[in-house]
Amino acid sequence: MRTLALWGALGTALLGACSSGSEAPGQAQAGAAAAAAGNTSGGNASGGNASGGNAQAGTTSQSGSSNMSQGGSNTTSTSGSGPGGGTGGATSGGASGGTGGAAANCPTSAPMTAPMVTACPAATGATPPDTALSTVNDLRAHMGLSCMALVSEINTSAQKHCDYYQQNTADKTCIANAHVEVATCAGFVAANFNDRMTAAGYTGSPRSEVMAFSGDPVSAIAQWINSVYHRTPLLSPWIHEMGYGMTADCDTIDMGQGAKTPDDATAVYPYPGQTGLPLSFDGSHEGPTPPAPPSGWPSASPVHLYAKNYTVTSHDIFVNGTCDSIPHQWLPDKEEYILYPDKPFTKAKEYRVVIAGTQAGKALTFDWTFTTKN
Repeated sequence: MRTLALWGALGTALLGACSSGSEAPGQAQAGAAAAAAGNTSGGNASGGNASGGNAQAGTTSQSGSSNMSQGGSNTTSTSGSGPGGGTGGATSGGASGGTGGAAANCPTSAPMTAPMVTACPAATGATPPDTALSTVNDLRAHMGLSCMALVSEINTSAQKHCDYYQQNTADKTCIANAHVEVATCAGFVAANFNDRMTAAGYTGSPRSEVMAFSGDPVSAIAQWINSVYHRTPLLSPWIHEMGYGMTADCDTIDMGQGAKTPDDATAVYPYPGQTGLPLSFDGSHEGPTPPAPPSGWPSASPVHLYAKNYTVTSHDIFVNGTCDSIPHQWLPDKEEYILYPDKPFTKAKEYRVVIAGTQAGKALTFDWTFTTKN
């Protein structure tokens, strides 16, 4: 088994795929990155979040200087019109769980229009880091987010970590945790990614690291985007700086906070009006494994809402034009809320997500549609 990990201030997650003696090849996404990333049921990806100390979705906590959790409180709800399922009732941040019933009525809110596409600067070259930046920024731009900036010092930390990983693929004690370097192993820089970023000369605030094992930035990003936990830092409104490194068997993106984003920033993915979404997600390849649907994997591709200080009162996903909430898993947290239907999406179908709640005491509903691939 080849394991991928998410590390840092947002928590720790591992995404892996089993194969006979070698990792399964990552799956590249055909077409522009703005059309959602392809399925990863056999691909390899790994991610981590910065200098951070909280566990994610049931993992053990990681040492570090930051304390932000990711992945929620290890509780889920299914097909719920309440925050933890059932008949609802307010919940704050990452609270609650349980099982809910179908929504009693059709949505009464109006779907959001697609955000204005952000104008991101063109990549300055055609190197793998340039490709990674363009791929991530294409998605962020269509979400209406600020663009990631490529930082040379972060490129250095990411590249040196892939160099370390590549040199030690034959010694499993050196790569038992893909993100943690061992001082006695070849190419050692520092144990944790935040220290490696600092050693490379980065003076900002390290936030996250994700890893995959494709040796290709487009394939790796496709895998991260079609996952529960690994997508989170790449599309976060509160992360703005990145660097990419690769070898034949390694992809690493390290991320730093960069410019501060207001706490009232929000974003959703898939973005409103997006087409070509993958149909399914196999959480058994992500570790720690997200809560499995009652019928097991695969589920539908995940849906993310990014919002701080948001109290959820209901969460539903429908086939657009119908009134029955689709049974789904619900992972609430302080900065992101993730749902994924228990069964894969149907191809070429438009879906509608409605998440209602309050932010700073004011009602705020996120209502949007997207369409799956043919």
